[in-house]
Amino acid sequence: MPACAECEEIKPASQFPRGRPKCTDCTNATTYTWRERNPDKYRAALRRSAFKRKYGITPEDYDRMVAERGNHCDICGCPPDPEATRAEDRRLHVDHDHATGRIRGLLCRGCNLRLGWYEKHAESIDRYLAVRGG
Repeated sequence: MPACAECEEIKPASQFPRGRPKCTDCTNATTYTWRERNPDKYRAALRRSAFKRKYGITPEDYDRMVAERGNHCDICGCPPDPEATRAEDRRLHVDHDHATGRIRGLLCRGCNLRLGWYEKHAESIDRYLAVRGG
């Protein structure tokens, strides 16, 4: 059984993530300390990871798209509410096709919610309009 390079305790190999020299407990403590000391870098890393994972773009790509639109919604043309309580409501949302992952545009919260609702209920709405002659 290996010894941790930091705490020097002898532990089972399963306690060393991916064969690293520090045990899980020491690795977690180091990570937590770094996050506490570098909150801006940590938030930036989370943002970068989320954009890459969800949409396949970088934060710089998103910022460029926002600037190209003058920070206005592609549907209603309004900017997001700068006084909104939640941070996510103060920015434009990336509208994307969930099946293909292709980005369609940037939307304010209201348009994003309405479009999502419509996509879930489009078949029912079309059926209703066909019956009612609309």
